[in-house]
Amino acid sequence: MDSQTQKLKNIFRQYDADCNGTINRQELDTLLRHMMPENKPMSTEEVDVLFNALDCNGTCELEYDALIDWVMQPSSVLCPRNGELKYFDLAEALRPLFEIYDMNGDGFISRAEFVHCHGILQNAIAAESSDIPPSIKGDLGLRYQKLDTNNDHTITFEDFVDWQRSSLAESGLTETQMAKLIKNVAKQMQRVMKYDELHQQGLLRDSDKIVLLRVLHNLATFSKDLWNNKKSAAPKEERHTYKNSYAAPPVGINVDNLKNIILESVPLRKGKRIKLEEIVMQVLCVPAIPTNGTEERPWLASVNLVADAGASVGEPAFAEREEYYIYDREFRTWHWLEDGKSRFRESLDGLSKEVQLFCILKTFANFGIKMSWPSLQDALRAAQTYKIITKRNHNEYNQNVEGIVRRSFIDEGFGRVNAKKVTDLLEKEMTFALSEVMVTFADMGIFKMSSVWADFMDT
Repeated sequence: MDSQTQKLKNIFRQYDADCNGTINRQELDTLLRHMMPENKPMSTEEVDVLFNALDCNGTCELEYDALIDWVMQPSSVLCPRNGELKYFDLAEALRPLFEIYDMNGDGFISRAEFVHCHGILQNAIAAESSDIPPSIKGDLGLRYQKLDTNNDHTITFEDFVDWQRSSLAESGLTETQMAKLIKNVAKQMQRVMKYDELHQQGLLRDSDKIVLLRVLHNLATFSKDLWNNKKSAAPKEERHTYKNSYAAPPVGINVDNLKNIILESVPLRKGKRIKLEEIVMQVLCVPAIPTNGTEERPWLASVNLVADAGASVGEPAFAEREEYYIYDREFRTWHWLEDGKSRFRESLDGLSKEVQLFCILKTFANFGIKMSWPSLQDALRAAQTYKIITKRNHNEYNQNVEGIVRRSFIDEGFGRVNAKKVTDLLEKEMTFALSEVMVTFADMGIFKMSSVWADFMDT
């Protein structure tokens, strides 16, 4: 007997009031009332259904082994964790996936929505392997008909949870792995939906197609891991996922507004406010790590304020300092964030390197979609400071762009141009779409396109 089995049996003995080595209906009710959260108790009917399902022999007594088999099922409401039984809210874990299927957000899944979403899952897996999990494969119409238990042409959230609870019962995953995989599948599905919409609008670019292939690959991989249908399977190898991801910036977010707020704290010079262009601030804005499943994530800012080199002797100078701010969506302004360093660093470090670079580009573009060459150079220098790219990467990128400019002159019949002409053109006449900057870095092999690109390529 392994240690976990022994610990579980010890727990059940605590609720075995008559000490007969089994758990009866009343003892199970007591156990569940103690283990379940106060706001999510099991009804008498639910306890009856569970007890009858576990009482396979009809003895009205549950063997400890039957209870252990139940709690070891990934879809059970109670799961072993560190030698204790803990509540696992599968319904809450499934909600992000249900919301993907519920495309119009009315709280139900229609036949058309199910066919569209489940078809995406089937096709993504089929493109990678012929081994499609039983809960995924099959005729879409017939599967929907089976899930529509009351024949009202809708699948409710409760129907969806019951379906998934049954589908996941044979999985070899822990509840933590399961919750993470459900979230990952929902995220990949959301990305596919986004690209599907671009395709319908005729706006899908070649670079988008590359990212979409990566998204579909990840969707197939996560789906097969989730619905693996192997009760005795060893825990899946952890696939690398990032703690944070890109999120669309809120309306009104503005770096210049942040800088002006900071200027108000800078001492006056000869009775006058120092102008924004007279000081150096290095700002980086990133989305905060998601909490409580909210989509409207706050954005954080790190501000490095460089010492006032322009102050003369005897004039007040402000000291170098680093400050942190959080953007207020409601009032469209920035607020100073006390003890914000750890939260900012965790959010930044939780992003992949390419998303970190995009956040720098977005910050230096003042949250626009294009930027000037000088601003781009400042952004790439900042990226070196954060060790996202190297100086060599920066130089290679510049040489690549300059080469494109030279070739365009030749292709248009203007012949060769000197370096000064190229520089003047870049600095005074050209702007650069942030997404195209990222694509160029990918084309150069500095970054590899992955599914995370789907979150920022159209922003």
